[in-house]
Amino acid sequence: MANGVRATRKLFFALWPTDDIRTVLEAASRSVLRTSSGRAVPARHYHVTLAFLGDQPAEQVDRLTAMASVAPPAFELVLDRLGHWRRSQVLWIGPRECPAGLTVLVGQIRTKLEVLGISHDRRDFRPHLTLARKVRTLPELEAPPAVHWPVSDFVLVESVAAPDGPAYEVIHRFAPDSPSGVFSGGSRHDPNQG
Repeated sequence: MANGVRATRKLFFALWPTDDIRTVLEAASRSVLRTSSGRAVPARHYHVTLAFLGDQPAEQVDRLTAMASVAPPAFELVLDRLGHWRRSQVLWIGPRECPAGLTVLVGQIRTKLEVLGISHDRRDFRPHLTLARKVRTLPELEAPPAVHWPVSDFVLVESVAAPDGPAYEVIHRFAPDSPSGVFSGGSRHDPNQG
């Protein structure tokens, strides 16, 4: 880091819930979190990763505003299924069925990243929201109360290392109702404010 500026930034695109959706997610997951082992993810960090870019040169952020040509389709994401990945020890909530609009959005983002020549994780997309990490054992997973999340935008997020775990900073919000037609943002967003 020179003059307080990071040479690289850990970036990803994500769906970022509103405060209301975060509250509903907390309530829906309270029971399973109480009975499972592991470390609960703070609700202010809830998100669904669309494309993980990893460490990128700091100047790449400006190029990523070219994602403004990606118009997010409006859709409803219904989070109604709990899951556990033993290998990564992650407890998550996700949709039983991935909405077509979400598949389209992820495809648009990945295509644009390819056109821009920006490296990203190319693994199959599995929509999920991480509820807890380091979950080695857990009780039987019952279907949670369904969380209905109306989606009409997505965000570019930076993960910043901190002593008590990563902090997430929303860098840009991409939305169809912005003055430019599809992009709004430009200033840092406090993740605590949804």
